[in-house]
Amino acid sequence: MPTALTWTPQKQLVFTSLKGHVYQVETTSANAPNPPLKLIAEGLSAPFGVLAIDRDLLVAHKPEVIRIHQFADAPLMRPQQVVASGWGFTDDYHDWTCGIVRDSKDWFYIGLGSDYSHKNRPQGESRWRGNILRFDLLDRVEPVATGLRYPTGLAMLPGDRLVTSDQQGVQNCFNEIDFIQLGRRYGVPAQRDPRDDGPTEKAAVQIPHPWTRSVNGLAVWPDNGHPFAGQIIGAEYNGRFLIRASVEEVDGVLQGAVYPLNRPGQSHGPEELLGPMCVGFSPDGELFVGSIHDSGWLGGLNTGDIVRFTPNDKLPNGIQRIRASATGFSIDFVRPVDRAKAVDTTCFKISGYTRVWQGNYATPDSGLHSPAVTAAELSADGKTVNLSLNGLKTGHVYDVTVGDIGAGEALWPTVGHYTLHR
Repeated sequence: MPTALTWTPQKQLVFTSLKGHVYQVETTSANAPNPPLKLIAEGLSAPFGVLAIDRDLLVAHKPEVIRIHQFADAPLMRPQQVVASGWGFTDDYHDWTCGIVRDSKDWFYIGLGSDYSHKNRPQGESRWRGNILRFDLLDRVEPVATGLRYPTGLAMLPGDRLVTSDQQGVQNCFNEIDFIQLGRRYGVPAQRDPRDDGPTEKAAVQIPHPWTRSVNGLAVWPDNGHPFAGQIIGAEYNGRFLIRASVEEVDGVLQGAVYPLNRPGQSHGPEELLGPMCVGFSPDGELFVGSIHDSGWLGGLNTGDIVRFTPNDKLPNGIQRIRASATGFSIDFVRPVDRAKAVDTTCFKISGYTRVWQGNYATPDSGLHSPAVTAAELSADGKTVNLSLNGLKTGHVYDVTVGDIGAGEALWPTVGHYTLHR
C-alpha cells in the first residue's frame, strides 16, 4: 500500500507502505515486471513520507521523522536516528505526518493532519496539528503555517515555493493546492489554533468537487522539455485518476488552473489506476503512481500497486495551460489549432462560480455567471488563443471549455478550471 516515493542517487526506487514498511525496489531496469523488494524498515506507524539524501533515508511516520543511515549497505540492523519530533498525535487514523520535501537551504518540510474535529483531545496530543512544519538536521523543528485540514501532498516549485494539497470538507469548499508561506493561516483551525477573524490565505488552485474528492500526493513535472514541464501532478484517490495544474504569479499572488491528466475507464490495461495516493518522477523522467485500495475509504482489501507511465511522442493536442491576461484568458495548446475556427467566439464557453462555507461539511455553488466572450485572437504560431471577456470576477473559479477547433484532430483535454484571484 504505497504512500510515498523517492529515488536513490543510483536511481533505485524506495517507497513507504501504509502497513508500516519501507522497501527498496531491487532493479533499475524499466522493463522488469514485479521486481524483488528489499525490506529497509518495518513496524512504523503509517509512514507517509520518504526522501533519499546521499546514502541515507528520511522517513516520516506519525510520531516523528527518522533518519536511516547507509540503508543500502547495512544487511539488516540499520542504525536509525530521530531527527524531528515534538508534535502531538494519537491513534486516530487521520493523524498522519506527510512529506518530505527539501528546499535549497536544507530545510525539510512535512505536513500534519488536523485535529479540528476532536473537541476533547488533550492539549499535549494537539500540538502543531494541521501545521506545515520544517526541520533541519541540526535538531531544529518549527511551524511554518497553520490551518490545513489534511495536507497529504507536498511539492517544491522553483524558487523554494512550497505547495501542498489539502482536502475538501468543512471550511475547505474545494480540494486545494495551497501556496505555503511563512506565518500564514489556511482556513481550517485546529483545536489549539487561535479563534480570531484575521485573514486566511486562499488556495492558489481550487480543484472542483465532486469532480475530485480527495487529491493527495503531488509532484512537479521535471524541466525536460515536455509540454507539461513545471506543472504540478496530483493523485486523485476516489476518482482513480491524475490531475495536473499550471500556476502563475499575477500581481504577487499565485493562481492557476487544473486539468485532467488521464482518462479513467478508457483501457483495460495497467494504466487503470487502483486508487492514486502518491506520485513521483524518476531520474529518467518516468511518472510513477502509487495506489492503495483500503478498507476505510473504498471498502477495499488493503492492497496496492505501483504503475509506471513512460512519456512518448503521442501526446494528444489539447489545453496545455490557461493563463490570466489583461483582457480575460489566454489558452495555450500543445500544437497549433485551426486558424479559422479559433477566432470564432462561439467555440468558447466560460462559466464562473464560487462557494461560501455555510457551516456544513459540503458547500453548494453560488454566484454562477457566464462572462461574454467578445473577441478571440490566435497567435502567429497557432498555439495560443487570447480571449477578451466581459464580466470576470475575482474570487471565482472559471470553467473554460473549448469547442472543436483542432486542426484535423480531436482535442483533449478541452476543459480547464481556473482560480482567479487577480
